[in-house]
Amino acid sequence: MKTNFLIMEDCIEDSNKKIIFNSKTGKSLTYNKKDFSTFNDLLNEKEIITQLDNLNFWNNSTNEHEVSRKNRVSFKNDPASINLIILTHQNCNFRCTYCYEHFKKKELPLEMQESIIKYISKRILKEEIKHVNISWFGGEPLLGIKSIEYISGKVIEICKDYGVTYGASITTNGYLLNKKMFERLKKCHITYYQITIDGPKEIHDKQRPLINGAGTFDKIFSNIQDISSKLDGETIIIRTNISNLSLPYMDEFIQTFNENFINNKQIYLDFHQVKDLAGKGESEISTDILLDIISKFVKSGGNAYPIIRKIMPESACYATTTNTYVITVDGDVHKCTVSIDNNDLKIGQMDTEGNMIINTTKLNEWTNPKLKHECNECLLLPMCWNNECPLKRFQCEHCHSYKGFEKKLLNLLFLQKTIDYNVKIPS
Repeated sequence: MKTNFLIMEDCIEDSNKKIIFNSKTGKSLTYNKKDFSTFNDLLNEKEIITQLDNLNFWNNSTNEHEVSRKNRVSFKNDPASINLIILTHQNCNFRCTYCYEHFKKKELPLEMQESIIKYISKRILKEEIKHVNISWFGGEPLLGIKSIEYISGKVIEICKDYGVTYGASITTNGYLLNKKMFERLKKCHITYYQITIDGPKEIHDKQRPLINGAGTFDKIFSNIQDISSKLDGETIIIRTNISNLSLPYMDEFIQTFNENFINNKQIYLDFHQVKDLAGKGESEISTDILLDIISKFVKSGGNAYPIIRKIMPESACYATTTNTYVITVDGDVHKCTVSIDNNDLKIGQMDTEGNMIINTTKLNEWTNPKLKHECNECLLLPMCWNNECPLKRFQCEHCHSYKGFEKKLLNLLFLQKTIDYNVKIPS
Protein backbone atom coordinates (compact mmCIF):
# COMPACT_ATOMS: atom_id res chain seq x y z
CA MET A 1 0.00 0.00 0.00
CA LYS A 2 1.06 3.61 -0.61
CA THR A 3 1.72 5.70 2.49
CA ASN A 4 3.16 8.91 1.03
CA PHE A 5 0.37 11.20 2.23
CA LEU A 6 -0.32 9.84 5.70
CA ILE A 7 -0.57 12.42 8.50
CA MET A 8 -0.06 10.76 11.90
CA GLU A 9 -0.77 12.49 15.20
CA ASP A 10 -1.47 11.57 18.81
CA CYS A 11 -5.07 12.17 19.82
CA ILE A 12 -5.41 15.12 22.20
CA GLU A 13 -8.70 13.90 23.67
CA ASP A 14 -7.53 10.31 24.25
CA SER A 15 -3.79 9.94 24.83
CA ASN A 16 -4.05 6.19 24.23
CA LYS A 17 -5.08 6.71 20.61
CA LYS A 18 -3.27 7.54 17.40
CA ILE A 19 -5.04 9.25 14.49
CA ILE A 20 -4.01 8.62 10.87
CA PHE A 21 -5.38 10.73 8.03
CA ASN A 22 -4.68 9.95 4.38
CA SER A 23 -4.81 13.35 2.67
CA LYS A 24 -4.84 11.62 -0.71
CA THR A 25 -8.14 9.83 -0.10
CA GLY A 26 -9.63 11.84 2.77
CA LYS A 27 -9.96 8.65 4.81
CA SER A 28 -9.00 8.39 8.47
CA LEU A 29 -8.49 5.80 11.19
CA THR A 30 -7.64 5.54 14.86
CA TYR A 31 -5.93 2.77 16.75
CA ASN A 32 -5.05 2.10 20.36
CA LYS A 33 -1.33 2.50 21.04
CA LYS A 34 -1.53 -0.40 23.49
CA ASP A 35 -2.63 -2.67 20.62
CA PHE A 36 0.03 -1.50 18.17
CA SER A 37 3.22 0.11 19.38
CA THR A 38 3.92 1.51 15.90
CA PHE A 39 1.96 2.02 12.70
CA ASN A 40 4.17 -0.56 11.00
CA ASP A 41 2.91 -3.16 13.49
CA LEU A 42 -0.61 -2.41 12.31
CA LEU A 43 0.46 -2.82 8.69
CA ASN A 44 1.60 -6.35 9.46
CA GLU A 45 -1.98 -7.44 10.16
CA LYS A 46 -3.30 -8.80 6.85
CA GLU A 47 -6.94 -8.79 8.00
CA ILE A 48 -6.74 -5.10 8.89
CA ILE A 49 -5.07 -4.24 5.59
CA THR A 50 -7.87 -6.04 3.73
CA GLN A 51 -10.48 -4.08 5.65
CA LEU A 52 -8.71 -0.81 4.88
CA ASP A 53 -8.49 -1.80 1.21
CA ASN A 54 -12.26 -2.34 1.20
CA LEU A 55 -12.67 1.09 2.76
CA ASN A 56 -10.56 2.56 -0.06
CA PHE A 57 -8.23 3.95 2.56
CA TRP A 58 -5.12 3.67 0.36
CA ASN A 59 -6.25 4.21 -3.25
CA ASN A 60 -3.04 2.60 -4.47
CA SER A 61 -1.50 3.87 -7.68
CA THR A 62 1.81 3.81 -9.43
CA ASN A 63 1.54 7.58 -9.80
CA GLU A 64 0.66 9.14 -6.44
CA HIS A 65 0.56 12.70 -7.72
CA GLU A 66 -1.69 11.95 -10.68
CA VAL A 67 -4.25 10.10 -8.56
CA SER A 68 -4.21 12.88 -5.99
CA ARG A 69 -4.82 15.52 -8.64
CA LYS A 70 -7.73 13.53 -10.11
CA ASN A 71 -9.27 13.12 -6.67
CA ARG A 72 -9.42 16.90 -6.44
CA VAL A 73 -11.94 16.94 -9.29
CA SER A 74 -15.39 17.56 -7.81
CA PHE A 75 -18.74 18.19 -9.47
CA LYS A 76 -17.62 21.79 -10.00
CA ASN A 77 -14.98 20.53 -12.42
CA ASP A 78 -17.41 18.22 -14.15
CA PRO A 79 -17.99 19.33 -17.75
CA ALA A 80 -21.55 18.04 -17.35
CA SER A 81 -22.21 20.65 -14.67
CA ILE A 82 -22.88 24.40 -14.92
CA ASN A 83 -21.94 26.35 -11.78
CA LEU A 84 -22.57 30.08 -11.68
CA ILE A 85 -22.19 32.62 -8.88
CA ILE A 86 -24.50 35.47 -9.86
CA LEU A 87 -24.41 38.92 -8.30
CA THR A 88 -27.99 40.18 -8.34
CA HIS A 89 -27.04 43.52 -6.79
CA GLN A 90 -23.72 45.20 -6.09
CA ASN A 91 -24.99 47.53 -3.41
CA CYS A 92 -25.54 46.47 0.18
CA ASN A 93 -27.69 47.63 3.08
CA PHE A 94 -24.74 46.95 5.46
CA ARG A 95 -21.35 48.60 5.85
CA CYS A 96 -19.27 45.90 7.52
CA THR A 97 -15.96 47.12 8.91
CA TYR A 98 -13.88 44.51 7.05
CA CYS A 99 -15.75 44.45 3.73
CA TYR A 100 -13.71 44.57 0.52
CA GLU A 101 -16.47 45.54 -1.94
CA HIS A 102 -16.81 48.98 -3.57
CA PHE A 103 -20.65 48.96 -3.63
CA LYS A 104 -21.77 49.89 -7.11
CA LYS A 105 -25.34 51.09 -6.60
CA LYS A 106 -26.59 48.85 -9.36
CA GLU A 107 -28.69 45.72 -9.73
CA LEU A 108 -28.49 43.03 -12.40
CA PRO A 109 -30.20 44.55 -15.49
CA LEU A 110 -32.89 42.62 -17.35
CA GLU A 111 -30.75 42.21 -20.48
CA MET A 112 -28.05 40.49 -18.41
CA GLN A 113 -30.66 38.31 -16.71
CA GLU A 114 -31.85 37.24 -20.15
CA SER A 115 -28.27 36.63 -21.30
CA ILE A 116 -27.58 34.34 -18.33
CA ILE A 117 -30.75 32.36 -19.09
CA LYS A 118 -29.71 32.07 -22.74
CA TYR A 119 -26.21 30.95 -21.73
CA ILE A 120 -27.56 28.13 -19.60
CA SER A 121 -30.11 27.13 -22.26
CA LYS A 122 -27.47 27.06 -25.03
CA ARG A 123 -25.12 24.89 -23.01
CA ILE A 124 -27.89 22.44 -22.12
CA LEU A 125 -28.84 22.16 -25.80
CA LYS A 126 -25.25 21.79 -27.08
CA GLU A 127 -23.59 19.78 -24.32
CA GLU A 128 -24.44 16.78 -22.16
CA ILE A 129 -25.30 18.91 -19.12
CA LYS A 130 -26.66 16.94 -16.17
CA HIS A 131 -26.71 19.55 -13.41
CA VAL A 132 -27.08 23.33 -13.03
CA ASN A 133 -26.11 25.03 -9.79
CA ILE A 134 -26.58 28.74 -9.07
CA SER A 135 -25.19 30.58 -6.04
CA TRP A 136 -26.78 33.97 -5.41
CA PHE A 137 -24.37 36.65 -4.19
CA GLY A 138 -23.94 40.41 -3.83
CA GLY A 139 -23.55 43.10 -2.40
CA GLU A 140 -26.68 41.88 -0.72
CA PRO A 141 -28.44 39.52 -3.14
CA LEU A 142 -31.88 39.98 -1.56
CA LEU A 143 -31.85 43.58 -2.77
CA GLY A 144 -32.21 41.90 -6.16
CA ILE A 145 -34.90 39.38 -5.19
CA LYS A 146 -36.84 39.98 -8.41
CA SER A 147 -33.78 38.92 -10.43
CA ILE A 148 -33.47 35.77 -8.32
CA GLU A 149 -37.13 34.92 -8.90
CA TYR A 150 -37.06 35.66 -12.62
CA ILE A 151 -33.88 33.75 -13.47
CA SER A 152 -34.78 30.87 -11.14
CA GLY A 153 -38.22 30.44 -12.69
CA LYS A 154 -36.85 30.32 -16.23
CA VAL A 155 -33.87 28.07 -15.46
CA ILE A 156 -35.88 25.63 -13.31
CA GLU A 157 -38.34 25.28 -16.21
CA ILE A 158 -35.53 24.69 -18.73
CA CYS A 159 -33.90 22.09 -16.50
CA LYS A 160 -37.21 20.31 -16.02
CA ASP A 161 -37.84 20.19 -19.78
CA TYR A 162 -34.45 18.59 -20.46
CA GLY A 163 -34.14 16.31 -17.44
CA VAL A 164 -31.36 18.34 -15.83
CA THR A 165 -31.11 18.54 -12.03
CA TYR A 166 -31.01 21.98 -10.43
CA GLY A 167 -29.69 23.31 -7.13
CA ALA A 168 -29.27 26.77 -5.62
CA SER A 169 -27.70 28.50 -2.63
CA ILE A 170 -27.47 32.05 -1.33
CA THR A 171 -25.01 34.11 0.69
CA THR A 172 -26.98 36.81 2.49
CA ASN A 173 -26.54 39.04 5.52
CA GLY A 174 -29.95 37.78 6.66
CA TYR A 175 -31.45 41.19 7.45
CA LEU A 176 -34.23 40.86 4.84
CA LEU A 177 -34.67 37.10 5.33
CA ASN A 178 -38.02 37.13 7.12
CA LYS A 179 -40.64 34.37 6.83
CA LYS A 180 -42.22 35.82 3.69
CA MET A 181 -38.83 36.16 1.98
CA PHE A 182 -37.92 32.61 2.97
CA GLU A 183 -41.11 31.30 1.32
CA ARG A 184 -40.23 33.20 -1.87
CA LEU A 185 -36.76 31.66 -1.88
CA LYS A 186 -38.18 28.18 -1.31
CA LYS A 187 -40.02 28.56 -4.62
CA CYS A 188 -36.63 29.32 -6.20
CA HIS A 189 -35.35 25.94 -4.94
CA ILE A 190 -32.73 27.54 -2.69
CA THR A 191 -31.69 24.92 -0.13
CA TYR A 192 -28.40 26.26 1.25
CA TYR A 193 -28.14 29.55 3.13
CA GLN A 194 -25.00 31.24 4.45
CA ILE A 195 -25.76 34.01 6.95
CA THR A 196 -23.13 35.90 8.93
CA ILE A 197 -23.37 36.64 12.65
CA ASP A 198 -20.09 37.87 14.12
CA GLY A 199 -20.62 37.10 17.79
CA PRO A 200 -22.94 38.53 20.46
CA LYS A 201 -25.02 41.64 19.79
CA GLU A 202 -22.54 44.26 21.07
CA ILE A 203 -19.75 42.91 18.82
CA HIS A 204 -21.80 41.97 15.77
CA ASP A 205 -23.41 45.42 15.65
CA LYS A 206 -19.96 47.06 15.66
CA GLN A 207 -18.62 44.89 12.85
CA ARG A 208 -21.80 44.60 10.73
CA PRO A 209 -23.94 47.77 11.01
CA LEU A 210 -26.49 49.14 8.56
CA ILE A 211 -25.47 51.98 6.23
CA ASN A 212 -26.84 54.44 8.80
CA GLY A 213 -24.79 52.81 11.58
CA ALA A 214 -27.72 51.08 13.28
CA GLY A 215 -27.35 47.56 14.67
CA THR A 216 -28.43 44.44 12.79
CA PHE A 217 -28.03 41.55 15.25
CA ASP A 218 -31.56 41.51 16.69
CA LYS A 219 -33.31 41.39 13.33
CA ILE A 220 -31.02 38.73 11.83
CA PHE A 221 -31.23 36.52 14.91
CA SER A 222 -35.01 36.89 15.00
CA ASN A 223 -35.24 36.00 11.30
CA ILE A 224 -33.23 32.81 11.80
CA GLN A 225 -35.36 31.83 14.79
CA ASP A 226 -38.53 32.41 12.74
CA ILE A 227 -37.46 30.32 9.75
CA SER A 228 -35.72 27.57 11.75
CA SER A 229 -39.04 25.81 12.33
CA LYS A 230 -39.84 25.98 8.61
CA LEU A 231 -36.71 24.20 7.39
CA ASP A 232 -37.58 21.26 5.19
CA GLY A 233 -34.31 19.94 3.79
CA GLU A 234 -32.67 23.37 3.78
CA THR A 235 -29.33 23.97 5.51
CA ILE A 236 -28.34 27.20 7.25
CA ILE A 237 -24.66 27.92 7.78
CA ILE A 238 -24.12 30.73 10.27
CA ARG A 239 -20.71 32.10 9.45
CA THR A 240 -18.89 33.79 12.33
CA ASN A 241 -15.92 35.95 11.36
CA ILE A 242 -13.61 36.22 14.36
CA SER A 243 -11.54 39.37 14.74
CA ASN A 244 -9.25 40.46 17.54
CA LEU A 245 -12.18 42.60 18.71
CA SER A 246 -14.67 39.73 18.87
CA LEU A 247 -12.33 36.99 20.11
CA PRO A 248 -12.92 37.62 23.86
CA TYR A 249 -16.69 37.26 23.33
CA MET A 250 -16.77 33.87 21.58
CA ASP A 251 -17.70 31.92 24.73
CA GLU A 252 -20.73 34.17 25.20
CA PHE A 253 -21.75 33.72 21.58
CA ILE A 254 -21.34 29.94 21.70
CA GLN A 255 -23.64 29.84 24.72
CA THR A 256 -26.25 32.00 22.93
CA PHE A 257 -26.11 29.82 19.82
CA ASN A 258 -26.51 26.61 21.80
CA GLU A 259 -29.39 27.98 23.85
CA ASN A 260 -31.31 28.68 20.64
CA PHE A 261 -30.21 26.16 18.03
CA ILE A 262 -28.40 23.21 19.67
CA ASN A 263 -31.25 20.82 18.81
CA ASN A 264 -31.60 21.94 15.19
CA LYS A 265 -29.14 19.84 13.18
CA GLN A 266 -29.89 21.76 9.98
CA ILE A 267 -28.22 24.88 11.40
CA TYR A 268 -24.41 24.90 11.59
CA LEU A 269 -21.92 27.37 13.00
CA ASP A 270 -18.86 27.93 10.83
CA PHE A 271 -15.98 29.94 12.35
CA HIS A 272 -13.55 31.92 10.18
CA GLN A 273 -10.75 34.42 10.70
CA VAL A 274 -11.48 37.97 9.61
CA LYS A 275 -9.20 38.47 6.62
CA ASP A 276 -7.71 41.85 5.76
CA LEU A 277 -9.36 41.81 2.32
CA ALA A 278 -10.01 45.55 2.48
CA GLY A 279 -6.27 46.24 2.85
CA LYS A 280 -6.55 48.12 6.15
CA GLY A 281 -3.48 46.42 7.65
CA GLU A 282 -5.45 44.69 10.38
CA SER A 283 -3.95 41.52 11.87
CA GLU A 284 -5.94 38.30 11.94
CA ILE A 285 -6.24 35.71 14.67
CA SER A 286 -4.07 32.61 14.22
CA THR A 287 -5.27 29.30 12.81
CA ASP A 288 -4.19 27.79 16.13
CA ILE A 289 -6.72 29.94 18.01
CA LEU A 290 -9.40 29.30 15.38
CA LEU A 291 -9.11 25.52 15.79
CA ASP A 292 -9.24 25.90 19.58
CA ILE A 293 -12.53 27.81 19.32
CA ILE A 294 -14.05 25.22 16.99
CA SER A 295 -12.98 22.42 19.35
CA LYS A 296 -14.50 24.25 22.32
CA PHE A 297 -17.76 24.68 20.42
CA VAL A 298 -17.89 20.98 19.46
CA LYS A 299 -17.21 19.94 23.06
CA SER A 300 -20.12 22.14 24.18
CA GLY A 301 -22.43 20.05 22.01
CA GLY A 302 -22.64 22.66 19.26
CA ASN A 303 -23.27 21.76 15.65
CA ALA A 304 -20.06 22.93 13.95
CA TYR A 305 -19.61 22.76 10.20
CA PRO A 306 -17.73 19.46 9.67
CA ILE A 307 -14.00 20.10 9.31
CA ILE A 308 -13.73 17.00 7.07
CA ARG A 309 -15.61 18.88 4.35
CA LYS A 310 -12.79 21.43 4.24
CA ILE A 311 -9.90 18.95 3.95
CA MET A 312 -11.18 16.28 1.58
CA PRO A 313 -9.12 16.08 -1.63
CA GLU A 314 -12.13 17.31 -3.62
CA SER A 315 -12.80 20.22 -1.25
CA ALA A 316 -11.33 22.74 -3.63
CA CYS A 317 -12.11 26.44 -3.47
CA TYR A 318 -14.59 27.20 -6.25
CA ALA A 319 -12.12 29.68 -7.77
CA THR A 320 -9.71 26.81 -8.54
CA THR A 321 -12.26 24.79 -10.46
CA THR A 322 -12.61 24.74 -14.21
CA ASN A 323 -16.37 25.08 -14.51
CA THR A 324 -17.39 27.75 -12.00
CA TYR A 325 -17.76 31.41 -12.92
CA VAL A 326 -18.71 34.61 -11.09
CA ILE A 327 -20.93 36.99 -13.09
CA THR A 328 -21.24 40.62 -11.98
CA VAL A 329 -24.10 43.04 -12.68
CA ASP A 330 -22.09 44.42 -15.63
CA GLY A 331 -21.60 40.93 -17.09
CA ASP A 332 -17.93 40.80 -16.12
CA VAL A 333 -16.75 37.23 -15.54
CA HIS A 334 -14.43 36.48 -12.63
CA LYS A 335 -13.24 33.42 -10.75
CA CYS A 336 -13.47 34.84 -7.22
CA THR A 337 -16.05 37.06 -5.54
CA VAL A 338 -13.26 38.91 -3.71
CA SER A 339 -11.73 40.02 -7.03
CA ILE A 340 -14.84 41.51 -8.64
CA ASP A 341 -13.59 45.10 -8.32
CA ASN A 342 -10.16 44.27 -9.74
CA ASN A 343 -10.34 44.56 -13.51
CA ASP A 344 -6.87 42.99 -13.90
CA LEU A 345 -8.28 39.72 -12.53
CA LYS A 346 -11.31 39.66 -14.80
CA ILE A 347 -11.24 36.53 -17.00
CA GLY A 348 -14.09 37.20 -19.41
CA GLN A 349 -17.32 38.92 -20.36
CA MET A 350 -20.95 38.00 -20.98
CA ASP A 351 -22.48 39.52 -24.08
CA THR A 352 -26.23 40.12 -24.43
CA GLU A 353 -26.82 36.96 -26.49
CA GLY A 354 -25.91 34.37 -23.91
CA ASN A 355 -22.27 33.98 -24.87
CA MET A 356 -19.48 33.88 -22.29
CA ILE A 357 -16.19 35.04 -23.83
CA ILE A 358 -13.33 33.65 -21.73
CA ASN A 359 -9.65 34.57 -21.76
CA THR A 360 -8.24 31.05 -21.35
CA THR A 361 -4.79 32.33 -20.41
CA LYS A 362 -6.22 34.22 -17.45
CA LEU A 363 -8.47 31.29 -16.56
CA ASN A 364 -5.48 28.94 -16.40
CA GLU A 365 -3.74 31.23 -13.93
CA TRP A 366 -6.52 30.36 -11.47
CA THR A 367 -6.92 26.66 -12.22
CA ASN A 368 -3.43 25.37 -13.13
CA PRO A 369 -0.79 26.65 -10.70
CA LYS A 370 2.81 25.53 -10.80
CA LEU A 371 3.97 23.54 -7.80
CA LYS A 372 6.77 24.90 -5.67
CA HIS A 373 9.66 22.47 -5.17
CA GLU A 374 8.78 21.96 -1.51
CA CYS A 375 5.17 21.09 -2.39
CA ASN A 376 6.23 17.64 -3.58
CA GLU A 377 7.29 16.66 -0.06
CA CYS A 378 4.28 18.16 1.75
CA LEU A 379 1.78 15.78 3.37
CA LEU A 380 -0.98 18.30 2.73
CA LEU A 381 -0.37 18.39 -1.03
CA PRO A 382 -3.64 16.63 -2.00
CA MET A 383 -5.61 19.20 0.02
CA CYS A 384 -3.89 22.13 -1.63
CA TRP A 385 -1.86 21.68 -4.84
CA ASN A 386 -0.41 25.13 -4.13
CA ASN A 387 -3.88 26.50 -4.79
CA GLU A 388 -5.84 26.53 -1.54
CA CYS A 389 -6.54 30.22 -2.29
CA PRO A 390 -5.48 31.37 -5.78
CA LEU A 391 -5.99 35.02 -4.85
CA LYS A 392 -3.47 34.71 -2.02
CA ARG A 393 -1.11 32.88 -4.35
CA PHE A 394 -1.21 35.84 -6.74
CA GLN A 395 -0.23 38.16 -3.90
CA CYS A 396 2.42 36.20 -2.01
CA GLU A 397 3.98 32.83 -1.26
CA HIS A 398 1.21 30.85 0.37
CA CYS A 399 0.85 27.44 2.01
CA HIS A 400 -2.31 25.74 3.23
CA SER A 401 -3.74 27.54 6.24
CA TYR A 402 -3.82 24.29 8.25
CA LYS A 403 -0.15 23.51 7.71
CA GLY A 404 1.60 23.30 11.06
CA PHE A 405 -1.68 22.62 12.88
CA GLU A 406 -2.21 19.02 11.84
CA LYS A 407 -2.56 17.69 15.39
CA LYS A 408 -5.46 20.00 16.26
CA LEU A 409 -6.99 19.42 12.83
CA LEU A 410 -7.04 15.63 13.24
CA ASN A 411 -8.30 16.01 16.79
CA LEU A 412 -11.31 17.87 15.38
CA LEU A 413 -12.05 14.85 13.18
CA PHE A 414 -12.09 12.79 16.36
CA LEU A 415 -14.30 15.27 18.25
CA GLN A 416 -16.79 15.50 15.38
CA LYS A 417 -16.92 11.69 15.12
CA THR A 418 -15.94 11.67 11.46
CA ILE A 419 -13.13 9.10 11.76
CA ASP A 420 -13.81 6.38 9.19
CA TYR A 421 -12.36 3.36 10.94
CA ASN A 422 -11.41 2.39 14.48
CA VAL A 423 -8.76 -0.33 14.15
CA LYS A 424 -8.84 -3.16 16.66
CA ILE A 425 -6.75 -6.30 17.07
CA PRO A 426 -8.34 -9.05 14.98
CA SER A 427 -10.06 -11.63 17.18
